[in-house]
Amino acid sequence: MSLLELEKDTEFLKNQLIKNAREETKSQENNLEDFIEKIEFNFRFQDSDFIYENLKKDFLIFSKSLKKIQEQDLLVENLDIKNQIKIRASQIDNIYKKLNNLISKYGDVINNKSLEKLQESIDFFGWRKETLKAALLFQEIVEFSQKKSQNSNVDIENVAKKYYKGLLKLLDTLEKYSRGAKYKEVMNIKEVAKTAVELLPSLKINGEKSNTIFKKITNIGKAILWEVDKYEKLRNNQRLIIGNMSFEKLLEESQKRIHLLDTLDPRTEEELRDQEEAFKILENRFKDR
Repeated sequence: MSLLELEKDTEFLKNQLIKNAREETKSQENNLEDFIEKIEFNFRFQDSDFIYENLKKDFLIFSKSLKKIQEQDLLVENLDIKNQIKIRASQIDNIYKKLNNLISKYGDVINNKSLEKLQESIDFFGWRKETLKAALLFQEIVEFSQKKSQNSNVDIENVAKKYYKGLLKLLDTLEKYSRGAKYKEVMNIKEVAKTAVELLPSLKINGEKSNTIFKKITNIGKAILWEVDKYEKLRNNQRLIIGNMSFEKLLEESQKRIHLLDTLDPRTEEELRDQEEAFKILENRFKDR
């Protein structure tokens, strides 16, 4: 085990996070635009109501900001990796803040179903913006490694500090926004954490200062593994709860969550076919109700 192994794992994770930040955010933005047009409220407004006029205006501005980000996508894609990460993180952070403001202003008048959808989006964008911050730190490590190939005097302790900050960011994000994560991302974070835990015993470290930073990396790795274990248990418990529901209750829950099928990540052709079939069955069932 060496720092090279940790670099490979974080490089793979970084590329996955960047790819998903682009593709999944675009999908989520489209879903939000559709959702805003059909948003439901706790009571019926008159078109002339002051609060309703302001609400429509604020949500229209929000929709326009989503479209503007999509229009900028090609320009961002042509930038170098570091600037792509910075701009996408900034764009997603902007969406996140606007969503929070909308919930703060109109949470009392939006019905529970619509409010839950907005809160799910908050978790999604929270996860994206924070994991991109970790991805930026991991990209800086790549740049350190490139310098090292030209200059063997690059300070390994600085590289270790970047790893520590990146892993700490992943830990914080798992604690706050794991509901917005994709399962594959969490499993790849788990692999990074396992590598971090196994790193220290295999290194020959000179100096107490260097030893301390690598101990911190090991401890953060262990904390991440604990959070991932919590995530997996919660995920399994949710499956058990669904398995014990009555048919009518299961149908009701499925109707609430059908939009989430678009965000699933099939790993095989068979899983993709199952996902498409499930979507058609649920969609047809809801049409009949």
